[in-house]
Amino acid sequence: MRFPLVLLYHIVLTPPANADEEERKLFLDPTRFQVQMDDLHSRGYRTLTLREYRAALAAGYPAPGRFLLKFDDASAHVHAAATPSPNQAGLPA
Repeated sequence: MRFPLVLLYHIVLTPPANADEEERKLFLDPTRFQVQMDDLHSRGYRTLTLREYRAALAAGYPAPGRFLLKFDDASAHVHAAATPSPNQAGLPA
């Protein structure tokens, strides 16, 4: 069985200056995130809603060209820092 693509992000913010190397791995600069979303959109990818993702899972259908955008831990910053980038790229989040 194939599964729909899931892109998982943790923190879409510039890492603090005092973050060590391990902590920095959890961060993705918002500019780089925007570039990734723009690239996916330009290559024809579109986001899945949770309902669409569940339906694709139930059907065993991998939903080619579609992906679920997920943020681990759903920190308070996600809405302000991460939602505008996919929306600007034409990928509703």
